[in-house]
Amino acid sequence: MLSNAADFDIAQTTYAVLDALLDSRLAADSVVITTPSPQQLAAYEGDYALFPGLIFSLRAQEGTLGFAVLGQEGVTTLPALSDHEFELNPVTDLTIVFDPEGNGSAEGFGYRIGLLGVLPASRIELEPFDPASVEMEDFEGTFYSAELNAVYDFVVEDGRLFARHPAAGAIALSPYQSDVFNSSNNYFQNVAFVRDGLGRVTGFHLSGALMVDVVFDRVR
Repeated sequence: MLSNAADFDIAQTTYAVLDALLDSRLAADSVVITTPSPQQLAAYEGDYALFPGLIFSLRAQEGTLGFAVLGQEGVTTLPALSDHEFELNPVTDLTIVFDPEGNGSAEGFGYRIGLLGVLPASRIELEPFDPASVEMEDFEGTFYSAELNAVYDFVVEDGRLFARHPAAGAIALSPYQSDVFNSSNNYFQNVAFVRDGLGRVTGFHLSGALMVDVVFDRVR
């Protein structure tokens, strides 16, 4: 089965067809429903990076987990499917899966995309950080990547840092660690600035879903 639509779940559709054709010939599996204990929820709490700059925050609440994306507003309560599985989006069949045999704080979880596969998300430790302490003007300037042959202008508008490119437009950046910003743009997801011995910003490393640490140098 093939499709040219990015949101088409090939595996799920294939199994649905097989269920429709063979359901009457197959015996149903017995399923034991389990719920997470307070100790398990405490072990799952934390911050996890799926990609550089794309960070999920999980917190125990009301017998399950609350889910938030760093830099975005709102917390989603995740229904528990078992003691180690939580439903993130029933429409697209996204679930978060922890190791059922894990001991202590979870080192990561699996970001399961329906029946298509699992992406690993690793636990990270964020340092205490106050975004109000950032001097945004330090990061203004023009930056060039020889690898991408691309130039971005960084400007501050209304107290917020933007990366501007003629084709991409203005990308809003949010600080979440010292000299590190992220954005909702999947190819400009994590910007880690570099300083010289005098504390001047000399460039940055750009990371996203499909790239890590692409070097940009400050040219003015």
